[in-house]
Amino acid sequence: SVQLFSSTAANFLNEIIATFQLTSTHAKYIQTKNNLGFGRAHNIAIQQANSRYHLIMNPDIEINSNSIEPLISYLDQHSKTGMIVPRITRDDGELQDAYRQQLTVMDMFIRMFCKKLFPKRMAYHSLQNCDYTHPFQLPFAQGCFLLARTEYLRQLGGFDENFFMYLEDADLCRRMNLVSKVEYVPFASVVHHWAKGSHHNLKLFKIHVKSMMYYFRKWGIQWI
Repeated sequence: SVQLFSSTAANFLNEIIATFQLTSTHAKYIQTKNNLGFGRAHNIAIQQANSRYHLIMNPDIEINSNSIEPLISYLDQHSKTGMIVPRITRDDGELQDAYRQQLTVMDMFIRMFCKKLFPKRMAYHSLQNCDYTHPFQLPFAQGCFLLARTEYLRQLGGFDENFFMYLEDADLCRRMNLVSKVEYVPFASVVHHWAKGSHHNLKLFKIHVKSMMYYFRKWGIQWI
């Protein structure tokens, strides 16, 4: 079974229940009084989950009834895979820039300030040369939609709560790849209505930079 949790509005949960024809025994809504941050909020759900698999999903993801079952089947058949990500598209149906190499200082700087000046490096960093018609292992998948084995999430302690938001997904993928595999799976697709808040909001940009500083302190600075 897959247990779905949401830290957003209750009507979002109602949409999930209606889409997958669930009952109140299949889903639980957890509401917190304060904004705990992405990772800490998900950790509350992970600790309470009674499931084989746990879905990490942003509220700006558009799914349908065919988005989940192929992913569950893949995990059922691949015991060494701990977490998977489907085909994530933009509104126009094109593949989104959601799959990455391990983070480096140079790549983060280029992504934030001068992507158009270094197209070859960006193509390398965002895995544009991979074959997205077949599954493959990923160093880093964006955390907008990840389906993971609950037991592995618990083994890893869930998200690192030192990240309030941004790069907690990069950190989780890196740790997951140490105990199993993070894989891209093309057999399911979701749409991500990505706002890229830190590109337009100074407060979010500062949080993003703070997360980068913590990430490189934790894993060591890799410049290029």
